Amino acid sequence: MSDFWSDLGLSGVEDLSKIKKAYREKALASHPDRGGSEAEFRRIHHAYKMLTDPSYRHKEEEVNRPVAIEVYITLEQAVFGVIVNNEVSKAFKASDSMPEAQAQTQLFTFRHHVKGWAGRPIVINESVTIGKITKSIKFVYLVSEHQRYKPHPRGMVVNEAIDVMTALKGGAIEVQTLFGVKKVRIKPGTNVGDEYAISHHHLGVLIVRISGIKVPSSNDLRGQEEYKDLGIDWNAEDAADRKEMEDLQRTFDRIVLRF
Repeated sequence: MSDFWSDLGLSGVEDLSKIKKAYREKALASHPDRGGSEAEFRRIHHAYKMLTDPSYRHKEEEVNRPVAIEVYITLEQAVFGVIVNNEVSKAFKASDSMPEAQAQTQLFTFRHHVKGWAGRPIVINESVTIGKITKSIKFVYLVSEHQRYKPHPRGMVVNEAIDVMTALKGGAIEVQTLFGVKKVRIKPGTNVGDEYAISHHHLGVLIVRISGIKVPSSNDLRGQEEYKDLGIDWNAEDAADRKEMEDLQRTFDRIVLRF
């Protein structure tokens, strides 16, 4: 509001009577019929209305309120960068600062190189001008929900299921990250819900959350010597025996239920 006070030659907040007096003096001096400038006269009148007419001020503030435009991009685009072309059709309404003849709609094109995902929207500020009216436009780039990677306070999180032997004895699994495949060492006795953090380049860490324990099927069990380490009394030569296989499957079911 400070500009409007100075437009009327006032140094600060004054009461209504002083505002009216200053307006009359300025308006008379700038009136086109007295050799003044039409643009200056409109500016003085606009300042007076903004300071004295709440409904006028509200209308002008609505017209000139910054516009926010949301644009969705993928996580990969945000991380590795993408060029986005945005076309904006903007209507400028007439006011004391823009005569009716100048009120119009124009098409504006903005080209943005968007990069730098940090778990929050990427904001790029622009402005468009018609005549003496400038409108602020805020482009808010939002990352669409990813099917695999989810936001996490430390970076991202991904769910992975492991087989029962890896859960019991430990081992290594391969995890697909945004920057390629990485190996994650799993500790013996890992449970569902346990988490392992690995470096995810400039994105912080990738939290690998164990989402499930995969139980082997009967076909998976046939001839697999490693499953004998569990203490199951099973002879590989008799693997085709239906009852033996059912007993073995129930044993694995009991193991998984402990997690």
